[in-house]
Amino acid sequence: MSMEILLQIFAAVAAGAGVYAAVRADLTRAILTAERAQLDATEAHKRLNKHIEHHNASKKSDVVCMIPPKAH
Repeated sequence: MSMEILLQIFAAVAAGAGVYAAVRADLTRAILTAERAQLDATEAHKRLNKHIEHHNASKKSDVVCMIPPKAH
């Protein structure tokens, strides 16, 4: 094989390795972004559930307070 062919093969392998490394880095970043989004969503759901529970609890107590006592 001539030196030119070896150089072309080396350049092709190096370019392939560069593309592979770039794809791996993008995939890693995408996974980290998705994991962070999942954690943020979980925390948001917890806050919403707490707010809804508090709202429903205050509503129930308002309803209980508004019911007149039974006459005997």
